[in-house]
Amino acid sequence: MRASSREQGRRVRHARLRRKVSGSAERPRLLVRRTLHHIYATVVDDTQGRTLVAAFAELRQTYPSLRLVLAGKRDVLFRRLERQTQIKGIKNVIFTGFVSDGQLRWLYEHTKAYIFPSLSEGFGLPGLEAMMHGAPVVSSNATCLPEVYKDAVIYFDPLDIEDMAARIHDILTDEKLRKQLIAKGTALANSYSWLRLAEQTLAVYQEVLKTSS
Repeated sequence: MRASSREQGRRVRHARLRRKVSGSAERPRLLVRRTLHHIYATVVDDTQGRTLVAAFAELRQTYPSLRLVLAGKRDVLFRRLERQTQIKGIKNVIFTGFVSDGQLRWLYEHTKAYIFPSLSEGFGLPGLEAMMHGAPVVSSNATCLPEVYKDAVIYFDPLDIEDMAARIHDILTDEKLRKQLIAKGTALANSYSWLRLAEQTLAVYQEVLKTSS
C-alpha cells in the first residue's frame, strides 16, 4: 500500500538526525515578554494536537500561568489546530511558527518538560534530541517508544486526555523526579550509536522514495 503524502511528510520530518542543535540559544520572539513557565511539544497530526491541547486545558485549571508552546511551520495542520484552540477559548497556547536552531535550542533548555504525544513513531528521534539538550521528556507509550526511551521518561496513553494531563502534572510538581529524568535522558541519548540512528534515518528516506515512485 502506498503511503499518503501526509504520512510521507511525517516520516521525513521525524527522520531528522542531529547530534546537537547548533548555535547560541535564542529566545523566540513570541516568548520575549512571557514567563519561562512553559511546556514544549511536537505534534504531527490532528488527533495528537487535539488531545494535547485538551490535556493542557485541564492542566491550566491548576497552573493558570502555564503555557504550551507548539513550534513548527504554519501548515494546514497548525492553522487548523490554532483555529480550533481559539474557538474553544483555550488560553496560553503559543503557535510560534518556524523557529531557528537557536530558538529551538532555547525551547529545549528552558522548558519544564518536552511532551511527545506520538501515535506512530519509527524510532523516537525527537525525544532523544530533547534529552540531549537537557529537557525532561513526557512521552506517549505507543509503538516502539518504551523500548527506545526505557526508564528515562514518563509515559502516558496518547489517546487518554486525563492520563496525559496527570503525567505532565507529575513532572511539574516533583522537582526531584524532573532532575532524575534529565540525568537519565542525557545518559540515554549519549549511549545511542549515532551511526545506527543514521542508518535508520536513511532507511526511512529510502522507504519514502520507494512508496512515492
